[in-house]
Amino acid sequence: MNSEGFRNFFDRSSTVIERALSQTHAYDIMVDYSGSAGDTDNTSTDYKEIMSPVAKFQDDKYTKNRALTSVDWHPKHKELVLGSYFARTGDNVSPEAEGLILVWSIATQHRPEYVFTCQSGVTCAIFDPYSAHRIVGGTYSGQIVLWDTRQKSTPVQKSPQSGGGHSHPVYSMAIVGSLNAHSLVTASTDGRVCVWKLGEFTAPLETVELRTVGHDGRQLRDVSPTAIAFPDTEVNRFWVGAEDGAVYAASRQGQDKIIKKHQDTHFGPYYRDAHTP
Repeated sequence: MNSEGFRNFFDRSSTVIERALSQTHAYDIMVDYSGSAGDTDNTSTDYKEIMSPVAKFQDDKYTKNRALTSVDWHPKHKELVLGSYFARTGDNVSPEAEGLILVWSIATQHRPEYVFTCQSGVTCAIFDPYSAHRIVGGTYSGQIVLWDTRQKSTPVQKSPQSGGGHSHPVYSMAIVGSLNAHSLVTASTDGRVCVWKLGEFTAPLETVELRTVGHDGRQLRDVSPTAIAFPDTEVNRFWVGAEDGAVYAASRQGQDKIIKKHQDTHFGPYYRDAHTP
């Protein structure tokens, strides 16, 4: 009973029983979310599209006094959602104290399925749609981190705090491309958009410095992006929302890196944007 194999079996079995006891939705309680068991795709299940509250994910052990900074649905298991969390407030800690990633299931709303840690507050996070066992996050320190649901709770990779990456908080990211050719794009308030090869965070593949024409129509000024979005199937053109509340159109390619202000729509920082499918 003290063997590692038995403990793994017991943990797995107790999780399945807990899901079954709290089951109120049509989800597969036997599924292995880590992906290590070679689960088949269960996307054929019909889910009702209802605009009504269905879940409240809370576990004071992890979530009390923490700000939720982003959410993302699992690309395969539609009952799973991740939340990224900042450091606790009221504990006399700096903003760079430990952050968390919690992966929740509709079937077990009182505790997370997975808990991942980070030495810096996590400002955004997404599932990798092409390798669903991987989670990518941006941090308050500017580092990019990677977790694997098949591994331990600490990051399996992270970018250095020097070497051409970000030096300010990373508030938004996107994975663009196709199954065989995709990359991670991150945006930070340091005025940079960086492109990374997933799994190799030593240095970005390319960096775009975002600048725009100032109010006088001549002098250039920096743009501090807080949100980034690409149209479907697009890997070059993108939109950014910024700290000044404006939306800008930009491009990864071409010699002209001066971005165009599209609209002054907000009076404060602009933290999320998205394109319709």
